[in-house]
Amino acid sequence: MQTASEHPLVKALYIDNIGCMNNMRPFSINRLRGSETYMVMFCYDGKGWFQGANQEKTVIGKNTAILVQPGHPYSYGSDESDPWSFYFVHIRGENCALYFQGKPAVHMIGLDQSHVKCKQLFAECYEVWRVGTSIQSAIYSSHTLGQLLTLLVMFQGQSPTRTTKDRPVNDAIEFMLRHIEGRLTLQQLSRMTNLSKPYLVKLFNKNTGYSPIDYFLRLKIRRACEYFDSTDLSVKEVCYKLGFTDPYYFSRMFSKIMGQSPTKYRCSDNGEPRSPSYPL
Repeated sequence: MQTASEHPLVKALYIDNIGCMNNMRPFSINRLRGSETYMVMFCYDGKGWFQGANQEKTVIGKNTAILVQPGHPYSYGSDESDPWSFYFVHIRGENCALYFQGKPAVHMIGLDQSHVKCKQLFAECYEVWRVGTSIQSAIYSSHTLGQLLTLLVMFQGQSPTRTTKDRPVNDAIEFMLRHIEGRLTLQQLSRMTNLSKPYLVKLFNKNTGYSPIDYFLRLKIRRACEYFDSTDLSVKEVCYKLGFTDPYYFSRMFSKIMGQSPTKYRCSDNGEPRSPSYPL
C-alpha cells in the first residue's frame, strides 16, 4: 500500500513532525547533533532565545522565523519574564532543500505584514497534520507547507522585527479556532478584540481577504473537510458538530466554498487533489 510520503503530489515536500508550544515557561533544548530534517520555527508571541553552532545567543521576539538546515547543532529556550509561543515543523522531501539553498545553515527572518499569513499557514498545517490520516490530508498539508516556505523565501532578506498593530487579527483567529464548534457574531469578535465592528472588518479584509464571519465560516468548512477525511461521521453529524442548525444551509455553504457537495467530497477518494482544496 502506498504511503502518503510516496504519493507523487506529496513526496517532493512533506511534514515529518509539527507542533505548537503556547506560553512555554522557562526551558531550554540543546540539539548537539542538530536535526536529521530541515526545520522551521516561528515565534508568534513572547520572547525566547536561539543559538546555532559557533554563533552568539540571539534574543527572538514575536513574528520571527528561524530556518535550520540538517546536521547543524542548535539550542533554544524561553524567556523567563515573557515566555514565548511558537510553532515548529520538521520537513522532508525531494524539493525541501531548494527553499534553503544559498542561505546560512541557521537563518533568521523578521516578518512584518506577512506574519499573520505565516501564522495562518502554520496553523493550517498543524491542524490538518494533527487530525488527518488520508492521502487528501497529506496532499493539502504538503501544498500548504509549500505556501509557507515560499512566503518565508520572499522575506528571507529582512531582519527580525516586532510589530503588534495587526495582532487583533491573530487573536480573533485563535478565538475562532477555540470556538470552531460553536457560533460567533461580529459583535462578539468586536468585544473580544476591543475594536469597532467596521474597523475589525477592515483589518480582517486587509490581512486575510475575507470578512471575519466569512473567515469563520471557511474555518468551519475546513474542519468539516477534516472530519470527512478522517472520521465516519455522517454529513448531518458533522453539520451539527460544527454548530450548524440547518443541514441544507450547511450543504449549500459547503458546496459554495468547496465547489462540490459534502456527499460528493466524501466520495472523492481517488488520491487526487480536490479543486479547490481547503477554503483558506
